Amino acid sequence: MIEITVPGIPPSVNHYKVPVRRGLKIAYKVTYQAQKFKRDIAIMLGGRFVDADAFEVEVLIYLGPRQKGDADNFLKVIMDGLADAGAFRTAGERRTDYAVSDAISRRRNDRMNPRTVIRVKAATL
Repeated sequence: MIEITVPGIPPSVNHYKVPVRRGLKIAYKVTYQAQKFKRDIAIMLGGRFVDADAFEVEVLIYLGPRQKGDADNFLKVIMDGLADAGAFRTAGERRTDYAVSDAISRRRNDRMNPRTVIRVKAATL
C-alpha cells in the first residue's frame, strides 16, 4: 500500500481541461493547475508503485477556507496523475487508471491545512 499527502487540493473536473481552437478544430489542453497537481503527485510518489491485477484508491480531500467542490469531481485529476506517475503496475508494467476497481472519495474541512491524502492498494476481488 502507498499513502501520500499532496499539499493543496486538486482542480475539479470542471477546471481540468480547457478548449483551445486549432484552425477549425477544437482540442483540449490540460490547465496549469491540473499539470501542477499531477506533478505534485509524481513528486510525492517518488517512484513508488503498487503491483497488482486491480487497484483500490481512497482519497481524502481537506478543503481550506472558502474552498468548495464535489468529492467526486476531484477524482479525475488524481487518477490521471497516479497513472501518469506509474503508481499502477501489473507484472512490473505500467497500467492506466482503467485497472482501478474501487475509488472512494471523501471531503472534509481543515482551515489550517488544506491537503489531499491518497491511498493506493491492491484490490481484493
